[in-house]
Amino acid sequence: MVIVAPSARQAILHNKSGGDQKNLVTQYDSVTTQSLAELVGEQIRGNWILRVMDLAWRDVGTLKEWSIEIGYVI
Repeated sequence: MVIVAPSARQAILHNKSGGDQKNLVTQYDSVTTQSLAELVGEQIRGNWILRVMDLAWRDVGTLKEWSIEIGYVI
């Protein structure tokens, strides 16, 4: 799972670490996810894209919902 900023810079959020886990329900932030910290300072305006691929051969994945919360300091 990758988040893509409007500038096209990317941050990997989740990478093949689910094992046989049935559902992935989690939150990512710039404190606990180093790749997100690298996007600090990006423009907020624009299209943010979440790219998700389920590569498990035994099942089919479904993205049920996602959201993004971006804050800035004046």
